[in-house]
Amino acid sequence: MEQRILRKSSNRTLFGVCGGLAEHFGWDPTLVRFMFILVAFFGGSSIAAYVILLFVMPPALGHGDRLATAAPAPPTAPTPTP
Repeated sequence: MEQRILRKSSNRTLFGVCGGLAEHFGWDPTLVRFMFILVAFFGGSSIAAYVILLFVMPPALGHGDRLATAAPAPPTAPTPTP
């Protein structure tokens, strides 16, 4: 089973929090942004959740980081010493 880590997204409007949630759950980022706005309008708790996630979620992986974490490096044989 592949372990997914919740990260901010490079698909960002403000800070990548909604895009990261959408990527993690496989949803449309526009839907997640709309839900955050809707909850903020009616209850206001999504603003606090967004700010908390802004500081808790790690940043998005860059292209090089994605390649580095995609597959582990093959083991290297030790070189004999003369």
